[in-house]
Amino acid sequence: MIFDYFCSMKSKLILGLLLLILTKAGFSTHLVGGEMSYRCLGNNQYEITLTIFRDDYYGQAPLDPSSRITIFNNSNNNVVRTEDINLSGGGGTILPLNANPCITNRPRDVRIEKGTYVKVITLAPNAAGYKVVFQRCCRNNAVANINTDEGSTYVVNIPGTTPCNSSAVFNNQPPLFLCVNSKLEFDMSATDPDGDQLVYSICAPLQGLDAISPRICAFSQGCNIEQAPPPPYDSVYYRDDFSSQKPLGLSSSISINPTTGLLTTVPRTQGLFVVGIQVQEIRNGVVINTSIRDFQFNVTNCSISSSVPVVVTDNTPNSALQVNDTTFSNCQGNVVRFDNGVSQTALSYFWDFGDPAVANDTSNIRNPTYTYSDTGTYYVTLIINRGNPCSDTSRIKVIYYPGLNTNFGYTPRCQNELIQLTDSSTSVYNDVNKWQWILSAGDTSLLQNPTTLFTSSGTYSVTLTATTARGCIGKATKTITVHPKPKAGFNASYLCYKHNATLTDASAISSGTITRYHWDFGDGVSDTLKNTIHNYNEFADSFSVRHIVTSSTGCRDTIIKKIKMDDTVKISYSTNPANLCEKLPVTFTNTSAGGNPTAFQWIINNGTPVNGNTASSTFPAGGIFPVKLISTNRCGNDTLNSTIKINANPVVSLGSDVTVCNKSTKMITAAGAFDSVRWNTNESTPSIVLDGSKTPISITVYKDGCAGKDTVLVKKQIITPNFSNNYLCLNKPVTFNNTSTVNTGILSQFDWKYGDGNSDNNIQQPTHTYTPFGNYTIQMIATSDIGCRDTVVKTIAMDTVLNVNFKTAELITCQRKSVDFLDLTTGGVNNQNTWRIENSNLVTKNASYTFLGTGTYPIKLVVTNRCYADSITKNIQIRPRPNVYLGRDTVLCKNQTASFTVNPAGYDSIRWVNGSVAPTQIADGSINPFKVRVYIDGCVAEDTVNVNAPKFNLSFTNDFLCYNKAVNFNNTSTVSYGGIANYSWNFGDGQTLNGVKNPVHTFDAFGPKTIQLIATGSAGNCSDTFRKTISMDDSIRFAVNPVPAEVCYGKAVQYTNQSTGGVNTTYVWSLNNADAQTGNTATYTHTTVGNNVIKLLASHRCGSDSARYNFVLLPLPKVNLGNDSIIMCPGELKTIGIRQPADSIFWNTGERDIDTITVDGFTSPIKVEVYNKGCLAKDSVFVSTNCDIFIPTAFSPNNDGFNDLFNMLNRSVKSYTLKIFNRWGELVFETNDFNNSWNGTWNGTPCPVDNYTYIASGTRYNNETFYLKGVLTLLR
Repeated sequence: MIFDYFCSMKSKLILGLLLLILTKAGFSTHLVGGEMSYRCLGNNQYEITLTIFRDDYYGQAPLDPSSRITIFNNSNNNVVRTEDINLSGGGGTILPLNANPCITNRPRDVRIEKGTYVKVITLAPNAAGYKVVFQRCCRNNAVANINTDEGSTYVVNIPGTTPCNSSAVFNNQPPLFLCVNSKLEFDMSATDPDGDQLVYSICAPLQGLDAISPRICAFSQGCNIEQAPPPPYDSVYYRDDFSSQKPLGLSSSISINPTTGLLTTVPRTQGLFVVGIQVQEIRNGVVINTSIRDFQFNVTNCSISSSVPVVVTDNTPNSALQVNDTTFSNCQGNVVRFDNGVSQTALSYFWDFGDPAVANDTSNIRNPTYTYSDTGTYYVTLIINRGNPCSDTSRIKVIYYPGLNTNFGYTPRCQNELIQLTDSSTSVYNDVNKWQWILSAGDTSLLQNPTTLFTSSGTYSVTLTATTARGCIGKATKTITVHPKPKAGFNASYLCYKHNATLTDASAISSGTITRYHWDFGDGVSDTLKNTIHNYNEFADSFSVRHIVTSSTGCRDTIIKKIKMDDTVKISYSTNPANLCEKLPVTFTNTSAGGNPTAFQWIINNGTPVNGNTASSTFPAGGIFPVKLISTNRCGNDTLNSTIKINANPVVSLGSDVTVCNKSTKMITAAGAFDSVRWNTNESTPSIVLDGSKTPISITVYKDGCAGKDTVLVKKQIITPNFSNNYLCLNKPVTFNNTSTVNTGILSQFDWKYGDGNSDNNIQQPTHTYTPFGNYTIQMIATSDIGCRDTVVKTIAMDTVLNVNFKTAELITCQRKSVDFLDLTTGGVNNQNTWRIENSNLVTKNASYTFLGTGTYPIKLVVTNRCYADSITKNIQIRPRPNVYLGRDTVLCKNQTASFTVNPAGYDSIRWVNGSVAPTQIADGSINPFKVRVYIDGCVAEDTVNVNAPKFNLSFTNDFLCYNKAVNFNNTSTVSYGGIANYSWNFGDGQTLNGVKNPVHTFDAFGPKTIQLIATGSAGNCSDTFRKTISMDDSIRFAVNPVPAEVCYGKAVQYTNQSTGGVNTTYVWSLNNADAQTGNTATYTHTTVGNNVIKLLASHRCGSDSARYNFVLLPLPKVNLGNDSIIMCPGELKTIGIRQPADSIFWNTGERDIDTITVDGFTSPIKVEVYNKGCLAKDSVFVSTNCDIFIPTAFSPNNDGFNDLFNMLNRSVKSYTLKIFNRWGELVFETNDFNNSWNGTWNGTPCPVDNYTYIASGTRYNNETFYLKGVLTLLR
């Protein structure tokens, strides 16, 4: 039954948060649960709300005075910053316990404190968005379903690509405690300010911190960590028998409606359990945020008065059986035993057994018994605490047709053998038509007589549930014994031709004994001993031996093994390589055949024996050597004695190593008589010519298939003659720098020819003087210690003589003016210039110099190079330069000027930037900078002063105001020079503000406002003023017609928007956060029973507002008169009823407020109207009086939904039997139940398309008998 914790009769606990918290040494274990949400304030500001629940009864630690959140960038999971949030109000709030008077054994140790942390943060625009994370330790160590050393993590996502988002906020606190075995329905829904779709689910909460680092805060506050680790975060780990979808245990049920957030649970176990509720915000089909409520259910031994009538089912022979939650079958015994299905004790009990034939069919005891006056189906009502505020009423259905005996038989078999189960159930009405077998774990059958197979021996419980056409259910359970099957096996010795073979039994059985053995040796001979010996007198490659064992219970097993027979071994071997030479390894490989050998042994050259199929040996010299190969098998040994010839290797010598001069050759020869030779130069002649390009040189000679080798090293002497000189100087000695090299040996002599007819011999680095001027070709010959020589020849140019000179643009110039000196020197190579001016030496090709003094100055240019040096000196005259000064830079405010004056007596002439030559000028800032030039003797001087006149461009973009809403002023003011140091605002409502560029202001008086902005610059203290008059938008005043109230299921309601206020306002309707409709009207057909919400969202340029209208959707009463039509014979009476209780009942036959009426066939149709809480449901049935019997002539059982079943269509008979035969006279179907029609199968197999014969016989309601026979065509 459903406990409505918001109503009085079926009390629904008003929910806070549960938990019994224990303490743990070294750190606090006070966390009960929590959640986090946020609200968008606009202008990139968000209000973050963190809610923490702690145990105030057992928890050892108070709420933290402040909590730290960590903000992550979604694009890279990098930390943006941390924020500390203070506890609101300086402390928490103790949540009140539920005061429902119908709860008994209320827990006394539950006291939960709620702490709220709120802070407004500003986040820069970010396309990827942000994650806000809070982590804490520790949970209660008495929690039963997760590891208790895991803390908590709360995460919200602030999307970056959507309009400013606010997260969903849960509407109700979770429950402080639950009563074991009592059903709870709780509204776990949330509200989304933006109207996004919300989807609910049960999930695993997230892990948090541990006891080592239980809290995140600054190091100075004693914390180990200052920020949370980056996402993602692991879920908590559930213990055995628990999971995220079964957090209360396997026996407890828990679910949540994904659309409405209605949580339903029946806890079966007491204790503390961590539960997670997840709500997803979905916008345009995309999840933009997921919030998890993390809390703990405290399931206690309290109870709520409730009525749960049941029929006692204790598995005794005459016990009733439960069909479903509200239906019981009592068909095995006459007496029905009742009880209240919940454990708590009520103040009183009132039973109404629903027997219309008995006036006094009631009882006032908790567990009465009752015997019905007749068979049938009855509705039993139990009212507990009748007349008391905690009264409760429920109804069950009892199917009462005594006389069902459920039974079955079977024949014991062995494991892995099919067992035939045979139904022997009986019923007084012979109407058993359904069978359900529970054969073993997970194995079931719906056949009447199924077979089953058990792979292991032992005893097994088999249960048959038999169901009759009248809805009776009976059960029979028997224990089936499955005998163990032996495992045949044996061990056989090897088989040798004409030798005895021993065969040993190795069979086993899990229980019992093996009593019989049988051997078949495969040669026509058999034996019955357990272990046996057999002599094979004929040879074959193998024999198949069969061994059969049988247990004392008749179970048997067979094994067949194919066993090979050993013959004598034919020994042989091969050698590798083909040419057998001294000092080379020879590999011997066994090539023996036959005899199934088990081992081989080699004795080579009388050496150490070697075991295996191969052996290797190296012979030190040529000769004949002995080789012995011994073969061993299970029948004995065989030996092969042989010899092997080893050839000697040929000998060759190339002599000592060879040295070859560059660009020359030498010949070497291999002396001796050989079959062939091969050099590593790919030549095959006895002699080869060497040029020194390859080393070493090796030769391989061959004789009788064996090889001999020798190698010499070849050295090639390469001389590289060279000297490094690259210029000559006229009439100056030149020393030649000899850089010659040789790759091996030494250079012993150098001979020179200088190109001017002179030469020197055997000098390594000679000196020589050249005259006259010109270019010369020099030759040097280098000779080595072994007589190799090489030559180098170079032609070298002589440097030209210097002619030093320079020039300047003017030899008379002004003081403090840069003068350029240009080098005009000719001749020389790599010249270096040094300018000597006043006291400066400037090393550069061309020089620039500024003379600070006046007068005549000498300028000297010195030029040097690798051969020569020379200089030249010239004079330059410097005239004095005039001086002028206008003063400091100035700033002019609006309508200000500045005056500048130059004394004309001190200069030849004056010229201002505006072209004027007057001595005094007035500046207003239009020309900037302001300059003047003065002239004396052709020399000029200039001065500049900056005259800045800041120009303000004041403005703000706002063109409307919002009544009673914060307005963000977007100041776009600029100034042409400097910056704006201060802003002063007058909002036109008596309020002013100073020092803020973009203020936020709320107008609490409706009407247009004149806004004044004064800006003061940072340069010159200049200022300007801007005024703007702006109209104001009114706020939304919501009104809808009709206002939602209680509505009946399926009713379509059109809601009309009558709201006022706002400008360009658009309206969006939603029902339960779904089915959005726009416009001033919305029509909804209500189909969600329970609490519903109509939400109207108004969006305008001042933001958005919403109104919620909560109402209850009432279910329609259930009414079902049965089949749409009733066929009756004249004089026949039938009883029909609505089958469900109701507030009011109206029959078109005149009866009122009764469940059932009797019809006689004269009124048709029969109609009924049923009301519950003002909601109406109707049903009707047509009644016809026709005793004609009609049987179809064809049907098509192809599962297409049309004519799939065959039976009599007229049910105006009292009793009947229908039989169907195939063309061979076999009975394929028989029934006496109108509800049991033929589906075209026989023993579960579809019957073929054909003609079939039916015979129908029985009695009409007017007591006339009938007998019909005809042909039925089966089509597919």
